[in-house]
Amino acid sequence: IDDLIDAVYSSKKLPNNSVLLTFDDGYSDHYENIFPILVKEKISGCFFPIANPIIHNTVSEVNKIHFILAAMKSFDGLKAEIFNILDILRSEGLEIEPNQILYNSLAEKGRYDGSVVIFFKRLLQHKLDKDLRSIILNKLFYKYVTDDEIGFSTSLYLNKEKISEMLKFGMSFGNHTMSHPWLNKIK
Repeated sequence: IDDLIDAVYSSKKLPNNSVLLTFDDGYSDHYENIFPILVKEKISGCFFPIANPIIHNTVSEVNKIHFILAAMKSFDGLKAEIFNILDILRSEGLEIEPNQILYNSLAEKGRYDGSVVIFFKRLLQHKLDKDLRSIILNKLFYKYVTDDEIGFSTSLYLNKEKISEMLKFGMSFGNHTMSHPWLNKIK
């Protein structure tokens, strides 16, 4: 990374066929599987963890979404389950657009995902208010994945000790935001 920074801000030239290895989100897998290879090959890498999981032992919303979807045996009931949760929240006095309007505005078949999955992702990544998203995500995460978010987080992400060790071996670190939001959807 230092060579790249020097090339950007000074006249230093990078060698032909230069490569910069970057790893996002700060998974413990990077420490367990990538880091040993980089050390063995005497290569440095740049790691960009999400800060909240490391500081507060939380699971990022985007990862909660991924793990909920991975735990689902099928997506047939997902739409109905989300609609049911939204109906309950409305009955508690929260102002939320009607289910079908939400679905029609967000659901479309994607390149890799069906319309229900696209609806689920868009609804819980940016459409709803952050507090409302958290309520729904936590309900589904605790039901389908685990109710031990701290334990799950500590096994999923890097921690300060692992980061310190990686730094000693010449790895570089930056920040991949506090919580991994869709930056173009922040209001």
